[in-house]
Amino acid sequence: RGVSGAAVRERFLRLSSAFEEAINPQRRTALLRFADGSLKIVDEDAFVAMMASWPPRETGVQALQAYVPSAGAAGTVYRNSYRVVSDKGRTATQTHSFTTIGAADAHSGNVQVGHDAMVLSRSKAMRLNQTLDAATRSVVRFLESAHHVRILHAQLDYVVDAESQLWLSWIGDVTTVAGEAALDLTLIPGLSSEKGEGRDSWLPRDAA
Repeated sequence: RGVSGAAVRERFLRLSSAFEEAINPQRRTALLRFADGSLKIVDEDAFVAMMASWPPRETGVQALQAYVPSAGAAGTVYRNSYRVVSDKGRTATQTHSFTTIGAADAHSGNVQVGHDAMVLSRSKAMRLNQTLDAATRSVVRFLESAHHVRILHAQLDYVVDAESQLWLSWIGDVTTVAGEAALDLTLIPGLSSEKGEGRDSWLPRDAA
């Protein structure tokens, strides 16, 4: 089913207005993701002007998302990296954080963020890391079941808002396998070899 510009405009403005003035005084409303990895955050006025045409006339746009103010420093994003590390399906996760809004743009509603400006820092918030690990594994299992593939690697970005609500912001750098390799990871080079029962116990048998 197609998505109308009017519906997107109404939903984004409604979500933006739901955040209190103290949380989002700049009235940041939307986030644009570009193919080169850069981002652009726009306020309500810029968003309304941009939505005068549908789809927006922005070169290289991959996605248009509603802006969600983060808890803590403005524009804080948590990136949870997931990868399969053994032929029995053992996985490893790691969380880093980065900010999309620098100090110079703290009071601006319109921010341009280059890919190189996103500097990753290892997250030391143990409880949050565990929450993100669990969320990522749930997302991975859903996607694997829905698309009948095995995900070997993925990076999932999250935003935590002022109410401690977790928002899945983006899924990128995904590597998948299908068919026999999805059911038998020993067919994939580079994974460590382990004995015993692995994660195949829950993978749908129709993954091939």
